[in-house]
Amino acid sequence: MAIKLTATAITALKPKDKAYELSDVESGLRIVVRPSGSKSFVVRYRFGKRFGKVTLGPCSDLSLTEARERARNAMKLVRQGVEPAEQKKAERATRLAAMEERRASANLIENVVDAYVQRHVRKLKSGAEVERTLRQHVVKAWGGRRIESVTRRDILRLTDPLMERGHAATANQVFAKARALFSWALARDLPGYEHSPFEKLRPPSPRSSRERVLSDDELGAVLAASSALGTPWREFVRLLIYTGARRNEVASAPWVEFTGLDTADPRWEIPGERTKNGRPLLLPLPRDAAKMLADMPRIGEHGLAFTVTGGTPLVAFSDAKERLDAAMLAIARKEAAELGEDPEKIQALPRWTWHDLRRSTATGMAGLGVQPHVIEAVLNHVSGAKAGVAGIYNRHAYFAEKKAALALWAKHVAEVEGVAPSMANVAPLHG
Repeated sequence: MAIKLTATAITALKPKDKAYELSDVESGLRIVVRPSGSKSFVVRYRFGKRFGKVTLGPCSDLSLTEARERARNAMKLVRQGVEPAEQKKAERATRLAAMEERRASANLIENVVDAYVQRHVRKLKSGAEVERTLRQHVVKAWGGRRIESVTRRDILRLTDPLMERGHAATANQVFAKARALFSWALARDLPGYEHSPFEKLRPPSPRSSRERVLSDDELGAVLAASSALGTPWREFVRLLIYTGARRNEVASAPWVEFTGLDTADPRWEIPGERTKNGRPLLLPLPRDAAKMLADMPRIGEHGLAFTVTGGTPLVAFSDAKERLDAAMLAIARKEAAELGEDPEKIQALPRWTWHDLRRSTATGMAGLGVQPHVIEAVLNHVSGAKAGVAGIYNRHAYFAEKKAALALWAKHVAEVEGVAPSMANVAPLHG
């Protein structure tokens, strides 16, 4: 039966005991009414000796205008020698293939890392270091693979070589950052990825309380070898020792934080968003440190003090540490040879980390008689009288004491290095 379909007429159609169809006199469109009351638009056609049907969709989803247009397009295909049902199957297969490709692509390790970095990592203070670790180790090892294909054995194959080369701290860092990535991805409900391979796995090296403090001779070796790294790594190492600041506080410092470098009152003011505890820190710089910074070249247009590219802060800490260790060993063996000793008997410095420089600075100042509360002020630790609101807002607390302590320490650093200290570093110690 053919009628002129209208939206009102379609709504008025009632279900019967059996499904029935009505044709639209305008377009060859048909409507199927089922006993359940559901209504669908369809097109019936003849293709050669065969009859075919294409379901266009439920009436609740398609307007009458859209359905008529689709019906006309289907009949146009028939006239062109293309069977609409086969065309629909081909289009559906193409859509499914595209969906599967997108799903597969979303699960690729490199794409998971990209998403993780964009949506989470770049919000972190240590974001640059996390991203570098993931790309240097995780993407390099598993790039091109789907995240659900990574196994526990793969993880061990990633961290075991680092342990065998004596890089236990790096192995732990890689393990921790990769585990965080896989946990984040699990929460994203990626298709086919239902269990993290890090479950029930322990870090490759047990974490222990670090107590390594470099001796004066060892500090002297670090200072001497730092020149082999060149700018800005040389200055990075030395500022760590001069101030006891944290690695990332130095590596990501912009020039704007350093003021008065050519005056009698050089300062380094670190805002709270760049410190570990969120509290701002004001450090009076010893003269040697200020002169070193003043002599550094300005690289790039982003205002970073310690940068190789001009656009990003220092990040390749493990590589720089290996080069520094190699330079120290080379210097020590050369000195041994000059003294007529066997240079091959000279061993590398016992294992130490960047953070050990911070601990060594604190311990060294204590050995020079600096009071504990002043050392805490230099390190931006908060306890006792410095806790609470006063600790948050009083950036100038113990400023004179910090200035005297850092000047005294810089004088000691110069003596350890075997060079003449700047007179500006010689200051009375206030307790």
